[in-house]
Amino acid sequence: MGHCSQVTSSLPAAQADLAGADSYVIFLTGQPVGREEVAVTREPDGWVLRGSSRVSPPIATTVRRVEVHYDANWRPRSLSLEGAIQDKEVGLETTFADGKATNILKEDDATTEKIDDVSADAVVLPNVFFGSYAALAARLVDATPGTEIKAYIAPQAEIPIVVVAVADERIDTPKRAFTAKRFTLTFRNPSGELTTNLWIEPNGRFVRLSVPAQTLEIARDDVASAA
Repeated sequence: MGHCSQVTSSLPAAQADLAGADSYVIFLTGQPVGREEVAVTREPDGWVLRGSSRVSPPIATTVRRVEVHYDANWRPRSLSLEGAIQDKEVGLETTFADGKATNILKEDDATTEKIDDVSADAVVLPNVFFGSYAALAARLVDATPGTEIKAYIAPQAEIPIVVVAVADERIDTPKRAFTAKRFTLTFRNPSGELTTNLWIEPNGRFVRLSVPAQTLEIARDDVASAA
C-alpha cells in the first residue's frame, strides 16, 4: 500500500454555485433499481443537503427523509435520517462537535447511542443514501491527485478517501454536452481498499458515481438517459 506524499484537505472554490435540486437513478449490474432526490441549499450560516430515496431489493432501502447540515466551509454539524432497511424501521440523529460524532440510532423499537472520533472537516456519507456524495463532490472541486479527505460513514466510522487520479471527460446528454471532472478515489475502509469513480461538473455539482467492485452506479437523470 503506497503512501501519499501530498496529503491535504480540500475546500471548495468560493465561487462554486452548488445550490440546486437533482434526481438520480441507481443501477445495480446495469439494471435500474431505484431513484433518489437530492437538494443542496445555501443558507446564511452554511449548507443543507436534503433528500429521499427508494431502492428495490436486493438493496431494499427507503429513505423517507435525510438532512445533513454543514457550515460555510462544509464542516459537518448534524445528520438526521428516517427510513427503512430490509423492512426494518431505522432512524439516525447525529451531532458533530468537539471532534466527536454522537449518534442516536433507532432500529424498530431499540435505541442505541454511539460516539466516534471524527475530524472537524469530515464529509458525512451515510451508507443508505448515495445523494450524500453531493457534499463530497463540493469538497473535490479543486482537489488534485494525493489529496486526502476524511469521510464519516455514519454511524460506523471515519475513513480516509484519497484522490488517485483526475481527468476531464466529455458527457453528451439529450439537452447539452458538458465537460465533467472524473475523480478516481480510493476509500480506505477497515475491510480493505475500494476504488470509486466520481464525476462532478466544474462548479462542484454531483453528476455520477460508479463503484465497479459492487457493480453499483448512480447517475443524474440527464446522464442516465444519455447512457
